[in-house]
Amino acid sequence: MTEDPATGSATAAMTALRAALRGEGTLHLRVGQGVDMGRASLLLAHAEPRADGVWAGVAGQAVIVMEGTLPAPAIA
Repeated sequence: MTEDPATGSATAAMTALRAALRGEGTLHLRVGQGVDMGRASLLLAHAEPRADGVWAGVAGQAVIVMEGTLPAPAIA
């Protein structure tokens, strides 16, 4: 993927989509990112279709460059 280095959210979404389209068994992927920009990363992703949707997980090592909180509005 030519993308920012170690984009876990994009990797999880892409892996879940591929697993849903494939429709059988657990999908395991190794995703490399950031090579073109000199910040290479390797993420290990897996996804599994289930009765209630697709479950996806991502693992790897990264350096945190930014952190924050996004508040959700209260539900009345």
